[in-house]
Amino acid sequence: MAALFLLAGGLLVAALVPVVLDRLPVRLPRGDFWLAFSGAFITTTVLLHLFPEFHFSIKAIPFVVVGFFVQFFMEMWTRGIEHGHAAASPIVSGGRLWGLWIGLLVHSVLEGVSLISAGTLQAAAAGEMYLSVLIHKIPAALILYFILKESVASVSRRWGLFLAFAAASPVGMLIGWGMVDTHVQLLWAVGALVVGSFLHIGTSMLSEVGHHHQRSLSSIAAVLVGLLVAWMI
Repeated sequence: MAALFLLAGGLLVAALVPVVLDRLPVRLPRGDFWLAFSGAFITTTVLLHLFPEFHFSIKAIPFVVVGFFVQFFMEMWTRGIEHGHAAASPIVSGGRLWGLWIGLLVHSVLEGVSLISAGTLQAAAAGEMYLSVLIHKIPAALILYFILKESVASVSRRWGLFLAFAAASPVGMLIGWGMVDTHVQLLWAVGALVVGSFLHIGTSMLSEVGHHHQRSLSSIAAVLVGLLVAWMI
């Protein structure tokens, strides 16, 4: 249980990184390198590690396919924030803001559940899933933070929405922990759905690197580094 709270705390800290970055006196550099590294790492991790683990346990192909397309349709509400996509305008209001926030909340809770799901298969699978969640949590939190900052006038409401998002994955881990003894097949199915979601997120990150499909040397190097790191873990 102590390890569970330690991992959940790591996710919470990752989600709160934008609060620190917002207070830095310097302008942050362009994020193509991080986007390229994250996309390559997540895609390779899914294909080499996570998919084989889940497929061995529950014949996961249907669940992975469904998860991929659920993520595709979810982005109608979340605007692709899960994979670091920044909208042209940071101001979102009304139903679109609630749709974006609820979509990210559901996505984050399922990620938390999937971490416990992977842990019931192999410790290595749990570590790989955790790194994938952690890596894409930071850009997603960064974009959501600045959207809320520009779109929600009330400081208390803005912080309430953001902290709920930050806590969603740790809450998902607690839900998953409660399912281990009674609903392990459902737990594995949720994990496989998230694997499909990650496949969509990783490939989307890669497709957004560069401008008009032109890739810089640094972004190509980032892809290679992400691929090698995922290959070696």
